[in-house]
Amino acid sequence: MLIFKISRHSKVELLCFSRLRIIGRGRGLIKNQIFKNMAEQEKQIKVNLDPILYALSNVNMGFNKEVFDFLFISGNQARQFRCSPEHAKRIYLLLGKYLKEYEEKFRTLSVQLPEKRETSQEGRIGF
Repeated sequence: MLIFKISRHSKVELLCFSRLRIIGRGRGLIKNQIFKNMAEQEKQIKVNLDPILYALSNVNMGFNKEVFDFLFISGNQARQFRCSPEHAKRIYLLLGKYLKEYEEKFRTLSVQLPEKRETSQEGRIGF
């Protein structure tokens, strides 16, 4: 039997249990319980939650072929996060879902992205 699992670090691992043997009565139940316990252990992730709720004052994002970078700024504090393009898309879809639910329940939001400031590169600087 081969089992694929996706670890917390987005690596696909192949587990081979073809030699697992259980002897005695009820071996099917025992085997199922072992695999159930293994699956439950793989799903458990301990998370330390920061008790402070920060109000975002600025968000910057960037990307390249392999990653998306996020910079969340609250006052004079900032935190950086990085994720895969697939994970960024899931964040986008989830945020879109919750914004749609918010607008249906409360009010329609009419906002636009701020215009990007043009930077001038007309003169050469330096030698």
